Amino acid sequence: HQNGRAVKQMVGFDFLHGSTSKKQGGVSSALQMGSVFVVFRYSTGTVGFLRMGDKLPRFGGWGYQVDKGGSGWHLGRDGFHAAMAGYDAGLPATALTALYEDHLHTTMSAAIPALYRGDITLPSCAPLVFKAAQEGDAVALQILRENAACLAETVSRMHKHFGAPLTVVLTGGLLREGSLYLEMLRAQVAHLPVTLMIPSQPALFGAVAMAAAK
Repeated sequence: HQNGRAVKQMVGFDFLHGSTSKKQGGVSSALQMGSVFVVFRYSTGTVGFLRMGDKLPRFGGWGYQVDKGGSGWHLGRDGFHAAMAGYDAGLPATALTALYEDHLHTTMSAAIPALYRGDITLPSCAPLVFKAAQEGDAVALQILRENAACLAETVSRMHKHFGAPLTVVLTGGLLREGSLYLEMLRAQVAHLPVTLMIPSQPALFGAVAMAAAK
């Protein structure tokens, strides 16, 4: 079905029709002011697009093995590495060790072969990093900062490419209003003329709207 194909093709560009909270204003009104919209998605990678007339230059989105960081996979991987404290000499003690072992129902040393067998999905461990960070764990906080810096670097490249102030619409489960991760990202792009926005509706809504308009 033609509209079905359009939905599949445009799901990444739903920011053109998605809505945002009243506090931040609507996406459509911001679009009329000539802002540029960027979408990040999080799980096993991140990707950004700029809306520049008929062009949609892409930034990242090459998968967890290529992208530098910022996704749920990277957070889970970095947390796993940090949780090896006590087994890997020299790593600082962290609450992540106990959290990972409780989550995985095994010791970290025994988790290594399970990881390489594919029995452990690293994105599912990302919430453990957030939990430890919320409790003030210094190692977990640093993991969030470093991954937020990867996202900030992408935003910076986008701004440099566009050469003017832009509005960034963020989608994905890791960045929510009030979240520590989002606040870290905002702090790291505070020196740029960039506005970060969180849509209030699911991403699919905009994709369906765009398909219906075809």
